[in-house]
Amino acid sequence: MIVVAAVDGSKHTHEVVDAARRYASDGAIHFVYVWSGTFVYPYMGAAGVMLDIEAIRRDQLEDVWRTVGDLPKNATATTLEGGPPAEMIVDYARNVDADLVVVGSRGRGALSTLFLGSVSHGIAHTSDTDVLIVK
Repeated sequence: MIVVAAVDGSKHTHEVVDAARRYASDGAIHFVYVWSGTFVYPYMGAAGVMLDIEAIRRDQLEDVWRTVGDLPKNATATTLEGGPPAEMIVDYARNVDADLVVVGSRGRGALSTLFLGSVSHGIAHTSDTDVLIVK
């Protein structure tokens, strides 16, 4: 079985990692993180200090992969950049012929989800493969 596990460093990342390891068994696991950078716009901080986007990206990536922990032998870690996370994860899963996509539920409030959308919701509704949403 090929499992794509979408990780983001949130509190659900550990559950996503555990579920991916359980379901993949001896199959391949692709841990995927999408960095869109949308949370750092505009580039100017509140105090008028220019933000170092590359440093923010590097720090966030380190946090995510530290949360994932040591990768098993059957796993790879991939960072995708430049697009909507749900769409990029679904495309990645399609390209590796995944049998399952595992994603966490961020648990945002109804208002935030209304305006920002939900990555797990987007994956569940557009993926050609089975999707497991963990809490």
